[in-house]
Amino acid sequence: MRRFLGSNIPLLFFIGLILFQTFTSRFIGDFISIPSSVTKALTLLTYVLFVIPIIIKLFLDIRSRNFDMSVLLYYAFVVYYIILCVYRYVNHMEVKDNLYYTIILLGSFSLFSLLWKDNFYSSADVLTDNICKLCFIILLYRSIFLIFSDYFYYSFINEIAIGGSMLLFLPIIIRKYSTFNLSKLENIFNFILLSGIFVLVFTLSSRAIFFCLLVETALFIIINLKRKRIVLRILSALVCSTAIVAILFCFDVGDVRYSVYRETGFTSIFQNNPSFSEPVPSHPLSEDEERASAQIGRSDTMRKSLARLSIERVKENLWFGTGDIFYAYSVSGQDYQVAPHNFILATLNCYGLVGLIIIAALMIVTLIQTGLLKFRGLRDFLTYKSTYIVTLLLFLGLSLLQATAYDVLLMPLLFVVTAIYAKSENYNI
Repeated sequence: MRRFLGSNIPLLFFIGLILFQTFTSRFIGDFISIPSSVTKALTLLTYVLFVIPIIIKLFLDIRSRNFDMSVLLYYAFVVYYIILCVYRYVNHMEVKDNLYYTIILLGSFSLFSLLWKDNFYSSADVLTDNICKLCFIILLYRSIFLIFSDYFYYSFINEIAIGGSMLLFLPIIIRKYSTFNLSKLENIFNFILLSGIFVLVFTLSSRAIFFCLLVETALFIIINLKRKRIVLRILSALVCSTAIVAILFCFDVGDVRYSVYRETGFTSIFQNNPSFSEPVPSHPLSEDEERASAQIGRSDTMRKSLARLSIERVKENLWFGTGDIFYAYSVSGQDYQVAPHNFILATLNCYGLVGLIIIAALMIVTLIQTGLLKFRGLRDFLTYKSTYIVTLLLFLGLSLLQATAYDVLLMPLLFVVTAIYAKSENYNI
């Protein structure tokens, strides 16, 4: 029992996050009228999941007394943030909102540290199996939501978080083909996961994630050119997923048509292209095309507005930040509190330039210690280590356009994926 729990801690951690997010979603609250006290308790439990690895890491660090550079930087940031919070509280500045971000950040890094240093039964293979199971759970949820989308006016789990997780799942699924001796049944399951990732992203209504996935897939094909079997399976999954999306499009299942128009942006480009003397298509726009075009316009306008508001806050206190990371934004007559869709601006708002430098130093030192930034020539670069670098860069690029970096699901997932590559036998770590 102890070994089972230890080896499946990452999976259980993420299942807990998904369940808490589901039951605190607006739809569930409206549908079954959950009391606000219960919703607050479930929200608190979400952050308790992050606090637990923080406490465990603190205890183990004190016991081991092995204070290397990454540990020193970790606690330097903790001390800096505590001083910052006291200063802001005394001066009646914002403290609560950036506290949530900090718990997610420290909890995710602590989870990575515990996994990487073998405090659980967590080999790279065990972690990979955990991630594959989690991928299947999210794909199953998304499939159900897609089919019955007419009955739900928004997803229980943030759709951007779902799409961002697919970018992190993809290299793990591809890596599994070459580093695992899979049975026929496991190969079929793996192919289903790979195809499902493509289908999900193609029907998600996010242009940024759609294009990131295409770039990620193209680079993985290039990296694996000498592994013809892997390339063939990736291409086969692409063809299979395209056929599935085409069928869903033809039968107008859920929001598939809207999502395709939204992701490609073809409608908006055609309407606004100045090279056309008559920017009116030969056929009237369908309802889905009109919705997609309108949403593209709102989305682009929102990002520009949020970036402008965030930069104004950064200018108020560049070195230490103001703590203000949510801004009032009106969409279709409804007001929302929205975070800047840019992780650099969000970090500057939360912690200032000093905090951003400490966090960046912590991440770089950790990656150097794990060996993920060390390459012994071109042959060593064209391995699955480079797939991690590609994934990390694409995820950071996506986080410049979406509120993904500090997401309650995506940040810990990114650190677990890092742990998988850090523990992989391919790097002799």
